[in-house]
Order: sequence, then C-alpha cells, then structure tokens
Amino acid sequence: MVLDSDAIDPDPQRRIARDDRFTNVHINMVPSQTRPDDVVAIHVGFNISDPAKWNHETSPLQMWINQPSGQVRLSTQLIMDHTEYRVAESQSPLSLSFELQIPKNQEGNIQLTAYALFNLCKSEGGQCLYRRRDFTIDVPVVAE
Repeated sequence: MVLDSDAIDPDPQRRIARDDRFTNVHINMVPSQTRPDDVVAIHVGFNISDPAKWNHETSPLQMWINQPSGQVRLSTQLIMDHTEYRVAESQSPLSLSFELQIPKNQEGNIQLTAYALFNLCKSEGGQCLYRRRDFTIDVPVVAE
C-alpha cells in the first residue's frame, strides 16, 4: 500500500457549516470480516435527499479521514471525486474509496473519524451551499 503523506486537512479549524439534513452516509468494507494484518478496501457512499441536489459545477466532493492512533495505516487521508459530470446538478449517489491496513498486533476494533465536503443546492435552481458532513467508520477486527 502506497501512503499519500502530502495530504492537507481542508477544514482544520472546522469552520465549514455542517449538514445533517440533506446528506446520508453509508459504509461498505471488503472483506467484511477483518483480521490483524489485513488490507481493507473501504467504500463510503453519499446520498442526497429531496429536494436537494449535488452541485457539480464547483469544488468536487472530498473526504478527509483523521489519522487513527496506533499503527493503523491509511492509503490516503484526503480523497476527491474526479468524476466528470455531464450535468450541473444531480441526485445520483456518490462514492469515494480508500484502503486501510490493520496492524499485525491490533487488538479490538478500529474507529475512524472523518468528514466530507461538498456543494449542494437546497432545491431545483435554489441556493447552493458548501457544507460539511461528519461521520465515523467502524472497522470490526476479529481476533485470531
């Protein structure tokens, strides 16, 4: 796993307004049963609820994962959506992925704190806003 060590937290002072109303986050992992020394692919999906829409004309969706304690390794802390959209606004689900390596001596589950930054429009042709959605990623680790 190649580590991207040049990543910079895009909202270190936590100044961007939060959104818990229009966006939902769901997590999938491969493999779903993890063990010490596994490399896990983590897929984070984002849905937006009516009447809001993603605004694709400005900054892309990005996700920041805080560095966990211990020897857990992340492929990168900052992930950006590089999709080229054909429409300015949509309600299509979006997703971002990264990898995590579980330490050989890991005891217990891993919890990551993260957030996403995105542009949304509250309604068709309505006001568009830059928002932040905080969430956690729980990685269950089965002892060997």
